[in-house]
Amino acid sequence: MAFLLAAGCSETQNTFQGNTGALISFLSPSNTPAGGGDFTLTVDGAAFTANTVVQWNGSNRTTMFVDSNHLTATITAADIAKVGHANVNTFTPQSGSGRNGLSNSVVFVITAPPNPVPTITSISPDHTAAGGPAFTMTIAGSNFLTGSGGAGGSVVQWNPVGGGSQSNLTPSSISATQIMVTIPATLIATAGSAVVTVFNPAPGGGTSPGGKTFTIGLGPIAAQGASADAAALSADGRYVAFVSDNGGHAQVFVRDTCEGAAKGCEAKTLLVSANAQGNAAAGEGR
Repeated sequence: MAFLLAAGCSETQNTFQGNTGALISFLSPSNTPAGGGDFTLTVDGAAFTANTVVQWNGSNRTTMFVDSNHLTATITAADIAKVGHANVNTFTPQSGSGRNGLSNSVVFVITAPPNPVPTITSISPDHTAAGGPAFTMTIAGSNFLTGSGGAGGSVVQWNPVGGGSQSNLTPSSISATQIMVTIPATLIATAGSAVVTVFNPAPGGGTSPGGKTFTIGLGPIAAQGASADAAALSADGRYVAFVSDNGGHAQVFVRDTCEGAAKGCEAKTLLVSANAQGNAAAGEGR
């Protein structure tokens, strides 16, 4: 009985065979984003020969022998098309019983691709009167992210010119090339301007370069019984020129909003289509 047990143990040991090939120390690179193109993988280790071939998940890859400690192999785009991992080992042909020629296996990681940087080509509308109601803005561009369940998607950034806190706005509708977002009335309560950008979260991502300027013109001046129907904002966002009815004629006014001015500035509206005596022009202001 003792003899039979010993024989059984010996047979079991012969069934499982260790690798008899080269030794892999590390891979370079050891990871890459999914969806990339062909690349060269460097395998460092020991006991490589001119006949050693790199295997990717058990399949041979085109291999170049550098020296006994270095190999390079061509990994194709198809090999890294999806997120996951691959097992990398080498095979060296060997003769003799019980010699499989395989090295140890090292894991290569295929990571999720980084998010792109978004771009904006236009915003519509790009202006409105101060004090108006909330409205929907349409942003056209590229590389917008839809996210999943509202998370991980692109965010619209509203950046007031001349000071004020940035507001992050969640789109109501989004595709890769178009965003629709609600601009609340609180952001257009006073005359000025803001720069609209789009932000994509990490990994990768970032803020759209440049941004688009949105102009907030002066609304009607009730005290003067005026009804503004045209407006233009100065480059620094301080002055707003507009045309408004006054005495039955369209006149030109300039509003000093004091945006960016020194402390003590008082906002005021001036009639600029006036005669030498300061009276409104008899005809239409230009």
